[in-house]
Amino acid sequence: MKFKKFISKHTANIRYKLASLIMKYLTPVLHDQIDMSTFTDHRAFLYKTDVIPIDLRPSFIFMKKRFDEKLLIGAEIGVERGRNSKCILKELNIEKLYLIDPWENYDEIEVNWSHMNNNYRHVQRIFENDKRVRIIKDLSENAVNHIEKDSLDFVYIDGNHSYKYVYQDLELWFNRVKEGGVIAGHDVFLNDGVLGGVLDAVKDFCYKNNIYFYVEHPDWYFKKKQ
Repeated sequence: MKFKKFISKHTANIRYKLASLIMKYLTPVLHDQIDMSTFTDHRAFLYKTDVIPIDLRPSFIFMKKRFDEKLLIGAEIGVERGRNSKCILKELNIEKLYLIDPWENYDEIEVNWSHMNNNYRHVQRIFENDKRVRIIKDLSENAVNHIEKDSLDFVYIDGNHSYKYVYQDLELWFNRVKEGGVIAGHDVFLNDGVLGGVLDAVKDFCYKNNIYFYVEHPDWYFKKKQ
């Protein structure tokens, strides 16, 4: 037992140091790729380089501080194998969490179907006894119809990262979140045109709606105005 605790402790330390190195050397490179002149007073861009544990994404650190022990209803769009879903359930006081993913190929990329199907079965298995979780195997644009307006405390967008679909998710899910709630997402610097347009989509949506948003690599997030 002592040996297992020793291994677990030192494995966590190694992971943390690895995350620190990545944040130290990779983050400035990514930061330099952004044209900061595109941000006006209406496009607030707060960039932070705080080192965080791998499993705890920055937007959830923000949510923990904002919501404290409040019971929360939220949705995660783009689940894959449920790794981040487990983190949400662990770190936040969750009453209900909707896990939304088609677990199917995108038109733009080819993914082995058996791999996607295995991911779906894995998520079913690890959450089958958790009554807080509802799995919706469908596209985001269809799944949104299962959720009432102004019913969510947060939504986390991590689905198709192309500009079109990130912007679409923001438009579809914005009115599902309560006033004072949080809209957030992942892979903010995945911005390579065909498969990535996250930052541009968030910038344009927030500019259109006069919203200040925050970026803490690899996440983005903002509060819905009250």
